[in-house]
Amino acid sequence: MDVNHAFLDTLGFTRSEVIGRSSLDLNLFVDGGERDKIMQKIRENGYCRNQKVLVQGKDGRILTGIFSADIIQIQDKEALLTIMNDVTEMIRLSDALLVANKKLNLLSSITRHDILNQVQALFFVEDFLDQKIPKDSSARDELAMLHKTVDTIYSQIKFTKDYQDLGIASPVWLQVEAVVMREGAHKIFSDIAIDVTTGDLEVFADPMFSKVCYNLLENALRHGERVTRITVSWKREVDCGILIFEDDGMGVAEADKKKIFNRGFGKNTGLGLFLTAEILSITGLSIQETGEEGKGARFEIRIPMNGFRYGSTTSWI
Repeated sequence: MDVNHAFLDTLGFTRSEVIGRSSLDLNLFVDGGERDKIMQKIRENGYCRNQKVLVQGKDGRILTGIFSADIIQIQDKEALLTIMNDVTEMIRLSDALLVANKKLNLLSSITRHDILNQVQALFFVEDFLDQKIPKDSSARDELAMLHKTVDTIYSQIKFTKDYQDLGIASPVWLQVEAVVMREGAHKIFSDIAIDVTTGDLEVFADPMFSKVCYNLLENALRHGERVTRITVSWKREVDCGILIFEDDGMGVAEADKKKIFNRGFGKNTGLGLFLTAEILSITGLSIQETGEEGKGARFEIRIPMNGFRYGSTTSWI
């Protein structure tokens, strides 16, 4: 019956070429089966929302669109009102970024492998020197320093392997309880009670959200000193949701609450909580520590309204 100028400009048709003809007549849908599925959905529900479709213009160009439609009444006659947003360029840029990330990921993997080979050589040298240097030699102090330095380099390089896929995969919906309980099943947590009361809560996050959960559990075990229980709970606020990890350990000193998310702060690699915050930020989540020193640590993950839901189809990562 009618189209707007954006339709004509985007697909390259003239008004006379489209008025009185259907999308089937114009061969707009690249996949006829996709058109049939959309029409079936509209017949059943009276509408469809945000369907990703491939359409082709008059000159044969393939475009990616986000398609929505409603059945409406015009002078007692049934008609179909459709809207499609052209996201072709957005998809192209997204795909290009994904390819670039994968190449960087490969480069990182190769570089890490080469560095570890060199570190292994240093371990052999250290072992050789350990046998050659007398036990009472003053050079033993330098040897101990060498061992500590090489061991630190080895640990840091191995640590990066866990995060080489950061941001590579698309975000997905993940059931919090399933992820936490799976990570909590590691042997290192066997002496700690882990209670999860989030029910069927799901969050939209990078697939490495599982590493976030592991880091928070492991952080409680490593720094809490006397931790016997970790609780994971959930509360709704007016404009967001808050996922809470808390323990009954020593807690975090007031002066360190903001520093713990800084790169290099703390023991070991100093990257665990820094990368935890980075993983969460990919989908707009943020984290802060709000516990009371001496009464246990409490990490609150703030999740925007469009970043959580209840009881839908879940991705299990």
